[in-house]
Amino acid sequence: MSRNHKPFFHELFGIYKIQRFLFMELGLILIASALTPFFEMQIAGSNIHTFADGFWFSLVTVSSVGFGDFYPVSFGGRVLATVLMFSGVALYSTIVALIGAFYARRRSLRDTEKIYNEVEEIGKKVNQIEKKLEFLIKSKHE
Repeated sequence: MSRNHKPFFHELFGIYKIQRFLFMELGLILIASALTPFFEMQIAGSNIHTFADGFWFSLVTVSSVGFGDFYPVSFGGRVLATVLMFSGVALYSTIVALIGAFYARRRSLRDTEKIYNEVEEIGKKVNQIEKKLEFLIKSKHE
């Protein structure tokens, strides 16, 4: 059994399609970056006025950091923040689970290869024992 020598990132992005989740996260952040200032624009006490403000707020919220320097005050902004919070936790959890599955698979493949090699060695030893046994049986009958 030959060892699979794919580079780490190629395997992670190729087999597990982790880039889909990263692009979903980026898309969510960009959409929220544009929508948040739209919701907050005319509201008194709002501190999210530009795309850059919305981007920072979205990034901090989706990553569950929540510095508190930017926060929505409108109903639409708060709904959007809630969506960001839950989807951020879900998407990051999925990414962490995929990375965990990736490492578990690599370990399983390594263990399987080790077992295969050990079974192969045992098979060779059994063949040697059979040959010696055949030789002993033949020499006893002669």
